[in-house]
Amino acid sequence: MLRQKYFSSLNFICLICSCKCQDLEKFVAPLLDNRGAPLVAIVNTTNISSHIVRSIEMPLREIINSTIECKINDKLEEDIVSSQVLQNVNDQMDTLQQTIDKHIGDNRGKFTEVKQEIAALRKEMEETILRERIEQMKNLTKTVDTVNTDLNEKVKKLAINVDIMQSELKETILSIDSNVSNLADHLENYSNRLNELRLNLQKLAVNTSAIEDDMGQVKAITDINDESLRVHDSKLESLTETINDMNSRDIDRSDDSVRCRQR
Repeated sequence: MLRQKYFSSLNFICLICSCKCQDLEKFVAPLLDNRGAPLVAIVNTTNISSHIVRSIEMPLREIINSTIECKINDKLEEDIVSSQVLQNVNDQMDTLQQTIDKHIGDNRGKFTEVKQEIAALRKEMEETILRERIEQMKNLTKTVDTVNTDLNEKVKKLAINVDIMQSELKETILSIDSNVSNLADHLENYSNRLNELRLNLQKLAVNTSAIEDDMGQVKAITDINDESLRVHDSKLESLTETINDMNSRDIDRSDDSVRCRQR
């Protein structure tokens, strides 16, 4: 890093030196002073003699050289400070590395003990897990054996029950076969009774139709009688109104006669 800064400074100096006037016709100095003001000198030597140009060139060269020297000194001081800082950082890093190495060396024995303890603990855990798995497999085997025993007993009981059911079913089938003939006789009797019932229903249907016809006639007569009753009701209502009017007139007349007598 320091070498890069040094080479950059040299490149800067070479760039400035290459800018000096190689032709007396024109000279340009692209530099800045300590205050940041531009130090630019442009000399047109078309109509000026050479000794005047030299007298102007010398002070400009001195200014340029002094400015370059100041720039170089500032750059070198910065590089020196940077190198010192870098050296301090490197020293601190070396010290830190030594401290880390020392710490690791002191704790190396402890790390070894911890590793041994971890290995022993891992082995113990593996043995414990293995014992637990073996115990679980034994328990599972016992459970499976118990379940198989119970299942065999249940299968035996089921086979016995199936045999009993088959024997009962055979007896039932035999009883059904023996009762089939009786059932056929009963069915024939029921068929005859149903035929009789069908004939009776047909007769009942004929009688019902006759009764419906009679009911229709009765209804027609009833409608006629209802109409006659309505007429009689209307006549009776008119007669009742007439009687009421007559009664009211008689009451009025009696009232008038009573009044006349009182007078």
